[in-house]
Amino acid sequence: MTVDREPSLDEWSVIVGRVGKPHGLHGEISVVPITDRIERFAELDVLAVFPPSGRPWIGHVEGFRPIKKRAHLTLREITDREAADELRGAELRIRPEMRYELAEDEYWVDDLVGLEVVTEEGRPLGTVSEVLTLPANDVLVTEHCLVPVLKDVLVSVDGEAGKIVIRPMEGMAPELGI
Repeated sequence: MTVDREPSLDEWSVIVGRVGKPHGLHGEISVVPITDRIERFAELDVLAVFPPSGRPWIGHVEGFRPIKKRAHLTLREITDREAADELRGAELRIRPEMRYELAEDEYWVDDLVGLEVVTEEGRPLGTVSEVLTLPANDVLVTEHCLVPVLKDVLVSVDGEAGKIVIRPMEGMAPELGI
């Protein structure tokens, strides 16, 4: 296996998938996507591979096939099943500027983490520490409550002001009387 090495891959910070089992004999990998748009893998020429052990490297995407809910990728650097199997569990990452364009009411998870959540009345509910991606909807996690990302709940997101305004649901934060 020959790989391009770079001294630092710090700027490759956006995880788009995790490598699963190899597929076939010629190095194709099955990828569990961490994206709403599996077809985004077809648009990638390169991505950073962060293997479970060893140094990260730049992979050159030569092929993409969607199979069920997975992306099957062929990387120039992976030519056999054994090399593909060594990547099991690896994170596949892109640089932030390689992301696709979002609609007006869409946000990247890393844009939401760190924002303060307040009610329409201005009551603080904590800071977003993570965003859970669940089957029904995403959920913002703060130190005081879980906030479902629903149109009836989310009033506004202002990244520049560092604030998310919500219309709380009954019982959302009982220790705060909400």
